[in-house]
Amino acid sequence: MIKVVNDVEVLLADERREFVDQVFILAYRDENYFHKLILVDLRMVAVVGQDEPSWIYVIKQVDYQDYCSNRESYAAVVCEIHNRVRPYLEESYGKFGRCILADHEHNVYGQPV
Repeated sequence: MIKVVNDVEVLLADERREFVDQVFILAYRDENYFHKLILVDLRMVAVVGQDEPSWIYVIKQVDYQDYCSNRESYAAVVCEIHNRVRPYLEESYGKFGRCILADHEHNVYGQPV
């Protein structure tokens, strides 16, 4: 089921998975930088040097070279998405850290999905 939270469409990919294996699919129509729909996965990943997994926003369906050239703008869009969905995620799923990670799907998944 898709839930719209502060203009961000949030879809929980598979409710049967354990929480740490969950993937939220987020869609946000950016009107400040790219003027298009931005798709991201929100999932937990293991981070070297940390005992617990961290949330990461995985930027999808964007050319990798475009991502590299516009990394700061994509970071700003991800920050906007995070600020819009964080209250909902905290209310629904508990603590949701202020520190966020973001990267292109190629770097997270090894190939586009």
